Amino acid sequence: MRRAVRPSPLAHRLGSLEVTPISARILVLDGDTTPLLITDRPTGDDYDPLPEGCAPDRARVVRARAVRAGDLLIGEFTDDYGQPRHLLHFEEPVTAAPAPLTVPCWAACCWDEAERDVTRYVRLVPAADDDTPCEVYAINAPVLVIPAADRSPSEGVKS
Repeated sequence: MRRAVRPSPLAHRLGSLEVTPISARILVLDGDTTPLLITDRPTGDDYDPLPEGCAPDRARVVRARAVRAGDLLIGEFTDDYGQPRHLLHFEEPVTAAPAPLTVPCWAACCWDEAERDVTRYVRLVPAADDDTPCEVYAINAPVLVIPAADRSPSEGVKS
């Protein structure tokens, strides 16, 4: 006797094509109340694959102030205060090189006085050129990283 196969309750039917949405997990960081909605990294032409040896299951959500040099930044979260904050995957993973905002920066991104407040913000990635601004985050902002300690030293990563 054949059993009927029921599609996943999360699946949608598009003609004869079944599409299952990316799986999602929810977590709340210590000392916070806003849930973070974490989804699997998208695949496709818009997203570079993670470097060899960087398994998605090694990814961790940390506050920006806890990011270390060499960590691979792979996503940030929306500012939906009071609502679940959704993960925004970076199209291109980038290697972190944190620096306090007291380190001079020539890019226009750091000319804003408010974002130079070292007690509230941290620069995770310096500006590469005039077209690529620094990545500046509030010190408590959650970001998704693959810690440097979980990556082999031979991996080539864009920075």
